[in-house]
Amino acid sequence: MLFIVCRIIVYYDRKIIYVKHKSNSDIRKRFGQAIRRRRRELDFSQEELAEKSELHRTYISSIERGNRNPSLENIKKLADALDISVAALFVNYHIEED
Repeated sequence: MLFIVCRIIVYYDRKIIYVKHKSNSDIRKRFGQAIRRRRRELDFSQEELAEKSELHRTYISSIERGNRNPSLENIKKLADALDISVAALFVNYHIEED
């Protein structure tokens, strides 16, 4: 059984609780890598993605490097511009996996 609470993953295994903290920068980097992979699959430049998502090119670059923590609204804009659902982006590109 797995519960995710406030950036902490708690694993229950025979009444023993293991807690593993995920760093914010780690998930930002994985999210950025997923955005970059999807953008490259579609053969978009950062400029094209910025235009389609109505975000600035330098912001896209910062996200891809894992330096920015995009809002849910901007994640949705990026997913729409990349022609993928937010859920599929997280699942297909393994953002939540270690």
